[in-house]
Amino acid sequence: MTRFRRLPFSLAEPVAPAPAPNGFVEQLNHRLSVGALLHQRLQYAAVNLRGETLCWLDMCNGRVLVAEPEEQMTVRLQLAVSERSSGLSLSPLDPDAFERQAQYTRAAPLRPTLWQAGLSACTANAPLPPLTAQSSLQLRRWPDFRVLAHRHGDFRICALLIKRAMDVEACSLALSLPRAEVQSFFNAAYLSGYAYLVQTQTQPVLRQSHGRGLVQLWRDVRARWSA
Repeated sequence: MTRFRRLPFSLAEPVAPAPAPNGFVEQLNHRLSVGALLHQRLQYAAVNLRGETLCWLDMCNGRVLVAEPEEQMTVRLQLAVSERSSGLSLSPLDPDAFERQAQYTRAAPLRPTLWQAGLSACTANAPLPPLTAQSSLQLRRWPDFRVLAHRHGDFRICALLIKRAMDVEACSLALSLPRAEVQSFFNAAYLSGYAYLVQTQTQPVLRQSHGRGLVQLWRDVRARWSA
């Protein structure tokens, strides 16, 4: 009798081979994706800015250690990720080295920290490189609810992008949300690895006259996760 292995549920991503990631933000997004973590060895890494370490990442257990002074290093990281040629790089880190550093540095949750950095990275809510105004994103999965606690509109964006890929303009029109708010969501979702780029054809956008469809979708998601 043929035996079948049960595979974990995951949202389908484009089957066409993706180009090798270029730049810090693309590399980080790739490393944080579920599929990438299963096939790569860089689970611990240091984030360097022109030779200076800003933080240390534990992508296996979802932790980050920010170098002291923490507030200053966080601001420098936010400024650096918004530049196309920022000098940021990822370097492999031994797990024991991370644990030694953790004895002197308070650990923070990785994805919520990156999410907040993405929200604040670009002035005037400009696209976070390599994203552009025409970039279409789709969510791999629902983000950590800790990152959505203070922005009600983000729940509605999640409910839309978990089903299909859209660009900022289309998402803003569909949900009647300010474009700047949607763009900052796109920046945060991509930097923290929750979303991936999708090549889509231009489609007409239907403005929703009410939110019942998204409300029902949100209820279905909550029911599935609480089951």
